[in-house]
Amino acid sequence: MKSLIKSQQEEIEKLKSERTELELELHELKRASQEMKLIIEGLNNKLQHLGVTQEEEPVNTESLNFIHKKMEPNSTIFDSVAYVFERRGVEMPKEEFKRRVSALKKLVAYYVLCKSSILSTEDYQGKTPEEYVAMLEDENYKGGLAELKIFIDHYQTEIKVFSDGELLSVPVHNNKSYEKVALFLKDTAGGIHYEPIVGVLPDAEEGVDFTIFSIDDNKPYTEGLKISKALKEIEYFQ
Repeated sequence: MKSLIKSQQEEIEKLKSERTELELELHELKRASQEMKLIIEGLNNKLQHLGVTQEEEPVNTESLNFIHKKMEPNSTIFDSVAYVFERRGVEMPKEEFKRRVSALKKLVAYYVLCKSSILSTEDYQGKTPEEYVAMLEDENYKGGLAELKIFIDHYQTEIKVFSDGELLSVPVHNNKSYEKVALFLKDTAGGIHYEPIVGVLPDAEEGVDFTIFSIDDNKPYTEGLKISKALKEIEYFQ
């Protein structure tokens, strides 16, 4: 009888110990969850400065000429997007521009880890979200379709991409419609390289241009298509 009572007491102590361990694990999980919440809130706060052009009205293009903005040969989609959405149409100091480019990569990382619903499995290029985020640290990573989808959602602006004289399809999450549009050229010959299509006033100073247009304005689209076809004829991206 005594041995039975002792055995039961040992079992009770064992259960108490296991309960204590579970409570500690639960506490750690709650702490980790709270830390993750703070990290996400911090990311949100840091990213609030992005998208400064979101509230700008699209420009009237009647008096604009359209050109493509030549970017550096080793530039990425992040450079071109920073040029279109972060400059507000005027030149900014190089260090500030680099900071904006870096912030855009952090924005993509935030979407991949925290707002992945707008992306498809194919967008990850066979990688896990964590591997994809690590890839963003590679200076040679140019960016692609996943980044375009993220920037469309963040800036609430449709992005049209021209390549070899044709308009490429850029999927929009939930087929959402936007009132604004930005235009890019894509190099498919020497790798993934994007250059913005911008509107300029006659005799405007270098770097003073317009990059956001009304989705209902057909001129930017037709001019962008003309530019893409003209560049194809001279083998600009070859």
